Amino acid sequence: MLEQYDTRNITNLIILYTDNLGQMCFNAAKICQLQHFPHPVNIEHGWYNPIDFFTVDTLSGPQVYEMIGVGEYRLQRATKALVLQIIVPGGNDHYIGFNSAKGANAQNVEASDMVTIVEWHTTDVNRYVGYYLKGYRAQDESFLLGNGITVTAQCINTAVTPSIACVCGEERSQICPSDCACPAPIYQQLEITAINQAGACQETADETC
Repeated sequence: MLEQYDTRNITNLIILYTDNLGQMCFNAAKICQLQHFPHPVNIEHGWYNPIDFFTVDTLSGPQVYEMIGVGEYRLQRATKALVLQIIVPGGNDHYIGFNSAKGANAQNVEASDMVTIVEWHTTDVNRYVGYYLKGYRAQDESFLLGNGITVTAQCINTAVTPSIACVCGEERSQICPSDCACPAPIYQQLEITAINQAGACQETADETC
């Protein structure tokens, strides 16, 4: 287990000191920093769609997000969260991701197909330092942050493409809704329906199909 491990010099959540040793690429805090505060020379801005980064605000109640598996991000067709940011006033912000072991992340070793929690130990957005893996959670497991917010992996579905996780952020007196069941994406449901209808037509020889 790598809780409290400093990930500032590694590519992923495991001890990997190079970019070319496998298909493993995900650090939620680092990805968020590179997206919003890219180096003016060395980092190309806009690897991801900015609308797929969300800030969790539990002041108005518990917040539930559908998250796409990072390794399948290129399959994104509808807005699903890639990274969730939890701002901690006066403390260290936390970043949540769904570490699916598919696609670009297929050779991942640590926390595969789990929801990960990374802490960023800096207030200087221009410094690529201080990323700490705080933990990772499987389906139905929760993680309590220091600011009183609980992050729960309500469901994880890797049987669909792209993989989906439902993640809830709640404060102490709040209760996460139970209606997030990680269904197949809408476009995949339509494809399945079309296939089933075609099969039914063939079985019944219905000329109206």
